[in-house]
Amino acid sequence: YFSNIGKFVRYIALDEEYLPSSSGAQNRFRTHWTHAYDIGKNIQLIINEAENDESLVFHRGIAKLIWVFNFANMVDLHGDVPYSQALDPIVYPQPGVDKGADIYADLYNILDEALADFERAIEKSEDQTLNGITEAADLMFEGDIDSWIRLGNSLKLRLLVQTRLVNAEDAKTQIDLLIEKDRFLTAEHDFDYKYGEATSAFPSHHPFYEDTYLDKPDYLTNHFIYALKDSKVDDEGESIPDPRIRYYLYRQTKENDLDAVDYCWDPLEDPNLIEGFNYCYLGDFYLGKDHGYQGRIDSEFFDIITLPGAYPVGGAPDNSEGVIRHQSNPALDGKGINPILNVSFINFYKAEAALTLGTAGDPKTYLRQAIEASIEKTLGFDELSLEFTPSSNDIDDYIEAVMEAYEAAATDQEKLEVIINEFYLAAWGNPLEIYNAYRRTGFPNFPPPISSSDDVGDFPRSLPWPKTIVEGNPSFEGTNKPETEQVFWDTNPANFIK
Repeated sequence: YFSNIGKFVRYIALDEEYLPSSSGAQNRFRTHWTHAYDIGKNIQLIINEAENDESLVFHRGIAKLIWVFNFANMVDLHGDVPYSQALDPIVYPQPGVDKGADIYADLYNILDEALADFERAIEKSEDQTLNGITEAADLMFEGDIDSWIRLGNSLKLRLLVQTRLVNAEDAKTQIDLLIEKDRFLTAEHDFDYKYGEATSAFPSHHPFYEDTYLDKPDYLTNHFIYALKDSKVDDEGESIPDPRIRYYLYRQTKENDLDAVDYCWDPLEDPNLIEGFNYCYLGDFYLGKDHGYQGRIDSEFFDIITLPGAYPVGGAPDNSEGVIRHQSNPALDGKGINPILNVSFINFYKAEAALTLGTAGDPKTYLRQAIEASIEKTLGFDELSLEFTPSSNDIDDYIEAVMEAYEAAATDQEKLEVIINEFYLAAWGNPLEIYNAYRRTGFPNFPPPISSSDDVGDFPRSLPWPKTIVEGNPSFEGTNKPETEQVFWDTNPANFIK
């Protein structure tokens, strides 16, 4: 769902309705739905096998942790989904749905069981009765039990922040306990899925690299480009570019060709402005598209639009060469990552919790640590020419601009906006995190679509069930859920976001 959810939160340009009924939109989410329940079946097999073999307790802990990730994401995306009846086709050939709140309650219990399994695994490892996992077999943490414990605590923090609107008192208590233990993921062990290369004998490259460098590319939104390029300014009003911009974005051109934005009457001399930025053209050869613009842009412009760069999709770093994608010979060849849960995310969670719940720690300190972690990770992902590599002064200037904006914020809501705006930039590559944050907080405060809300439809507060599932399972009674239906932890008003 990288592309679909990316369009909801203005990473990728929405060029149609959010969920166009004419193109079978309700089935565009069938793939991840199928994968989720296939994963669930495999996990259940591991858990069942480990029930009678205590030496497999480490395997069982990992299986339960992945189970929690899997079904928490399903609730976050769809709300109420099949769960308690979903994996027993003999007894329940037509499983009904469970309430999202009930599923989350069960997931918290399973997560605690997983953490207990890891502690037991350490004990069995010490007395040499553990059936361990080799470095080669564990693609994520090379068989290190402590890293899985850290992931479990980090995931628990994520879920507690996610549900803080409906569970504030318990969330505060549990988060404070986690912060006191301070056993979260570290930068050396970010939870990333690592892709392979496109030109290898068995290609396993980032799927969005396939879409943008090897196939017909999607347009990135001008909002995302603006947020990286021009959203911070110094005392003289000059832009302070994000140090990550040349790693996040790749320009294929060094010339202006404004025919590509002919829906603007004169994008340089008389620009259309929304929320203070030119939604047609941002200058410096960055060419995206506005969120919700439904007019056709000719394929002849595919070789001048701005593409995702080296991080995280494994594209090309931007050294101002202006070489089109077919000739750019990206050094990473699609060898990107899916940033599932990173240390920067953890610090953003801590900042939000400290600000909104009063949990331990200073939200401003957590915010700084989150930005520093994201920048360090991004700049270490690939190399730019020395001329374009951000200096320590460049990085400091950017971070100080954010800190000044945070200090200048008059209310906690304004401070929260600063935190989530930075989370938006750091989470590039994982749009689900921002889809959740947007529904939870109302931030980032995205500009309105260029088209009216009637043109793009209602913002999806949750995703519909796949159409084929509804039609093939009598438990759904042939009726799908509306995209305006809110997941249980989203208690904000119906017109909260658009």
